[in-house]
Amino acid sequence: MKISWGIVFFFCLLCGLHAAESAALKTRIIDLRGIMNTSYRDDLPGDFQNWTDQGPGNDLRNLKPGLLRLPEVTFQVVDPRTNRNRSVIMPSSYFCHFYPEVEFTLPLRKNLVMRTLFLLHCGAWVPGRNAVVGNLYVDYADGSTDHFPIRAEVELADWHSPKNWANARLAWSGKTADFTDCGLFYSALPIQNKPVKALRFAKGSAGTWAVFAASYTEQEYCFPEIKPFIAIENDEWKDFETSREVVEGSILDFSFLNHKPAGKYGFLKNVNGELVPEQSEEPIRFYGTNICLHALFMSHEQADLLAKRLAALGYNSVRIHHYDGLIVDADQDGNFKINEEKLDQLNYLIAALKKQGIYLITDLYNSRKPVKAKFQKSCPEIEGDRDYKCAAIFFPEVREDLKEFARLVWGRVNPYTGLTWAQDPAFLAFGVINEDTLILNIEQIGLCGDSLKKRFYRDFEAYCNPESVKFCPCVFHADSNVVFCRIFRRFLF
Repeated sequence: MKISWGIVFFFCLLCGLHAAESAALKTRIIDLRGIMNTSYRDDLPGDFQNWTDQGPGNDLRNLKPGLLRLPEVTFQVVDPRTNRNRSVIMPSSYFCHFYPEVEFTLPLRKNLVMRTLFLLHCGAWVPGRNAVVGNLYVDYADGSTDHFPIRAEVELADWHSPKNWANARLAWSGKTADFTDCGLFYSALPIQNKPVKALRFAKGSAGTWAVFAASYTEQEYCFPEIKPFIAIENDEWKDFETSREVVEGSILDFSFLNHKPAGKYGFLKNVNGELVPEQSEEPIRFYGTNICLHALFMSHEQADLLAKRLAALGYNSVRIHHYDGLIVDADQDGNFKINEEKLDQLNYLIAALKKQGIYLITDLYNSRKPVKAKFQKSCPEIEGDRDYKCAAIFFPEVREDLKEFARLVWGRVNPYTGLTWAQDPAFLAFGVINEDTLILNIEQIGLCGDSLKKRFYRDFEAYCNPESVKFCPCVFHADSNVVFCRIFRRFLF
């Protein structure tokens, strides 16, 4: 009996399937072309159409369409030129909310039995681990449904973070036109042993989900555990001890380049875009590092050693980072109380760094936990530090709390320098609030409370409406729409 392969191919298309198989697992391709809504190529930024709407420098045009063969599975990467410029499923999100606010449903005309569903996908603007970037629903013929949350750093990661995760293996990696690393992931989802009638793809609560392809197998499969590589001393690997200390006065000692103490020529000023001390005509180029959280608090001897080591390595600046929540405590009403021991340790470290010619930079607010009771009347929405950062833009009471902290800490004399932090020219600069960008805190990081999100949406969209500006945060993020940026700045200031 002769078989017409053309008829077989037509039947596969009708059922939403392709007959390509992976040698290892006998996987079959699921045809997603009919529900794809955008392209991974974006030729024009800010036109509310393709990919992340950031233009040709930040898209996936270097991804080749066709069969993508992997050890466990084969995927079909769709060529957008053959599918009405559509090659990806991208549900609506905060950054890409010009996409449809709908579920993308793929009916499977032939009720399939699949034990493992593979997805080729990635995220954009992906927040921290376990944040739900997308939601997949598997509808069975018996009326039941399985729900699979697509989690950050579990089933996928940001397309600019190409590496393996627990249930996400790197399927493809490359570079954007701007030479930024990028990649796609594939994950394996367990499906019950009964017919499936439809797949539904929906937005998550943070970030943006992008689905490129799907395949399935009738076999059960999960990725093996990722085991760390550990080297121990043996015939091949030998223990080698080295000192971190730079020999004083040696060719590797760069401490002679620093002004000692830092600030000896006065405060810095901006001279034609360069930082120049008040009492000098020579600009300074800064090379620095962070010291964060509990690493800031050490004995005086350790502080002297660290400062000397940093100067010898060529550092002339240090960022004092995430100190604010550790040097003050607050009672239930939000009244500040200095932690004298920790402030003494920090003050000594500042003096030790200054002595070695190391300038300092810090922020007034990093991660100090706000006391909710203090803002109960004016801003009950405040729960955590991300809320505080957003609320400081809207509420005078929150800004007054910030000033109170500044007066308490920055107005207090450091006994080891004889100056307040505000008076000390060793501080080259300070930020008011660390990572205070509204869009980052409200949606990308996804840690800002819902009530503050709603307030931002309401006020900003109302501000945009009189000027007929389409509200689209991804355009602001890409800095490609001058009108939108102007409106945003005026809204804040």
